[in-house]
Amino acid sequence: AAGDQVLIQISKRERKVLREIDTIARLGGDEFTLLVSGFSNTDEINDIALKLFDVLNQSITVDDREVYVTSSIGITVYPDNGNTPEILLQNADTAMYRAKEGGRNGFQFYTRDMTERAFEKILMISGLKRALGQNEFEVFYQPQVDISGSERVSLEGLVRWRHPELGLQSPAKFIVAAEESGLIVDIDRWMMRAGLVQLKRWKDEGFIVGRLSLNLSVQQLTQADLTEFIRNTLKETQCYGSWLCLEVTESQIMKDPKKSIAVLKEISDMGIKIAVDDFGTGYSSLSYLKKLPVDTLKIDRSFIHDISDNEEDTAIVRSVIALAKSMRID
Repeated sequence: AAGDQVLIQISKRERKVLREIDTIARLGGDEFTLLVSGFSNTDEINDIALKLFDVLNQSITVDDREVYVTSSIGITVYPDNGNTPEILLQNADTAMYRAKEGGRNGFQFYTRDMTERAFEKILMISGLKRALGQNEFEVFYQPQVDISGSERVSLEGLVRWRHPELGLQSPAKFIVAAEESGLIVDIDRWMMRAGLVQLKRWKDEGFIVGRLSLNLSVQQLTQADLTEFIRNTLKETQCYGSWLCLEVTESQIMKDPKKSIAVLKEISDMGIKIAVDDFGTGYSSLSYLKKLPVDTLKIDRSFIHDISDNEEDTAIVRSVIALAKSMRID
């Protein structure tokens, strides 16, 4: 009921900005469509968009409470961006989502490039679904070496996609689409099973291999059955929790630190090590770091790259190492 009151007040405010010859309609949910005619250049459209933001940014009173809304506007121009209502609405919708990606309270004019990118994303997502069904993913293993000796202590598993037409694809090509579509959860879980099966095989064959490190996406941390899945997978593959290390990025943890702490503690209780990847680039808080069951800090490569001739990077790395040592973290 309160949401309906907000929509009614928003529609009244939009109506005040528009002229009598303009049309406003609610398509459904929280989406409105405005049909504006009789302008000679895009500057006039800009002015209308800015006026809309001005009235929409003002507080709305519902049941004696003040609420605020954000809005995102996608704009198409006839006939440049389409010559039918269906195409114009579709392209306006595409532009609106691009405005959302750029941050709320913004507007975006449609460009053909947006449709091309959206089409590429759709093809990518359908390709990823096929890849999961046809076992096109592979795990590549990178040794983690203790530089105080030369003994290989651990491995990190890295996913690759052997595309039937494009060949071997690195995560940089498909991870964003996987995350946005939610397929990253299925890919992560496939990789955990595949990695642990291989690790067990190497252990049985007598190779001296320590832990296997795997990346854990932020979507995984929000799955209610995550810890149950990990327990079942360890049991199915006849592996021990002490053989596994899960890596989460600093920025992922800080999206919901309290939730992350609770989930990671459950995982740590299984004997699994926790590593924080890309440390130093997120919005970390030392108060949360001391609460997290962290075993390893992986310093972001941006600080390591110029360490031989950059005093600032050297100082940062020394500081992180000192911090880790004082907290008994690797």
